[in-house]
Amino acid sequence: MANERAGPCGPCLCSLGVLRGAWRHFLARLTAPAVHDYAASRPLAKCSVEVLDGVIMGRDKWLGGELGDDGCIYGVPGSAPRVLKVSPADGAVETIGPELPGKFKWLRGIHVDGSIYGVPTNSDRVLHISPAAGTVDLIGESFTGGWKWHGGVLSPVDRCVYAIPCNAESVLKIFPDGRVTTIGEGSPVLKGRCKWYGGLLGSDGCIYGIPNCAESVLKIDPAKQEVSTIGPKFLQGGQKWHGGVVGKDGCIYGVPSHAEAVLKIDPMSQKVSTIGQPIDSGLWRPNGKYKYGGGIVAPSGAVYCFPSDADFVLKIIPETEEVRLIGPRFEGHNKWQNGFMGRDGNVYAIPCNAPGVLQVVCATDDVTTIPIDMENPNLQDKWEGGVEANGDMYCMPQNAKKVLRIAPMR
Repeated sequence: MANERAGPCGPCLCSLGVLRGAWRHFLARLTAPAVHDYAASRPLAKCSVEVLDGVIMGRDKWLGGELGDDGCIYGVPGSAPRVLKVSPADGAVETIGPELPGKFKWLRGIHVDGSIYGVPTNSDRVLHISPAAGTVDLIGESFTGGWKWHGGVLSPVDRCVYAIPCNAESVLKIFPDGRVTTIGEGSPVLKGRCKWYGGLLGSDGCIYGIPNCAESVLKIDPAKQEVSTIGPKFLQGGQKWHGGVVGKDGCIYGVPSHAEAVLKIDPMSQKVSTIGQPIDSGLWRPNGKYKYGGGIVAPSGAVYCFPSDADFVLKIIPETEEVRLIGPRFEGHNKWQNGFMGRDGNVYAIPCNAPGVLQVVCATDDVTTIPIDMENPNLQDKWEGGVEANGDMYCMPQNAKKVLRIAPMR
């Protein structure tokens, strides 16, 4: 996916690591289990998967979204010219607001006091959606550059949104009243490109950015209005981790992309480490790149990571810091990214290139896929990001022509 995999980052694997990975790849071929059969797969727990009516053409259309106070879902335009509106009540799909030209304009949406804000990637300004007024506009000053910020986090300290710097050399701050400013500008820790991929709220009230090509974990302190980094220095470059989750133990776990291990951030002790044995990406991607695309915390406290180019689902057990692979082997690139915990207690992942929805039954760690009844289930980059409403997940069309609804059994 262009938006998820772009970035001029250097390699993070030394020659020894490459040789070690090649040896593991060779051994894996000798004992590899059978490949998952998408065509024959069926859900292990009851779940409805359907595409909604309403055909919308284009590529890289919407990149995430948010639920409005009116109960409708609003898709944030990537390369689509207008905002997407989905009504869960009747399944109606439409676009609203003025035409907004450009490619990969905003990435993710954040709900604050009735408004939804789109974080600028290539757009010069912040997107503002008011569901109550039915309006879409741009707010704040203009910011130049490409791939400026990647996602944002609402702070409970001041009710402001703090956007995580990708190529931008400052942290974007959006006030609840719509004012826009930056903090940390000029800080040496914010120099560089493709620095952090998403951020998460820590148990100490600070916001932590997950290192993509940056050397260290980003720390934003809303109370002090300070920006710094914590923990050891990792090798620069390499697209190390792809977002993360906040565990039930209060620690943050970074999802491994090119990195060989899971990242662990303890906000209370300020300790940053990696856990588990080196992760083998499998047969499909022997160089260890783009292994996992997001994760979710299960009711048990375990963390499940969705295989992008990796062959297997990754399970993290925070209590023991154990990391292991589960389920059958899945072939293909960019299979799933992002997902949600269903009301049935099972995990579901949004299909990018995979022809089915990923389902993980947390009670047994059984893994399968649910087929999608659509014209071309093998279409690449089908959906990007999803929004939960009434217990169902609505997936935003990236290259797919329709919205996907994943509805676990009630």
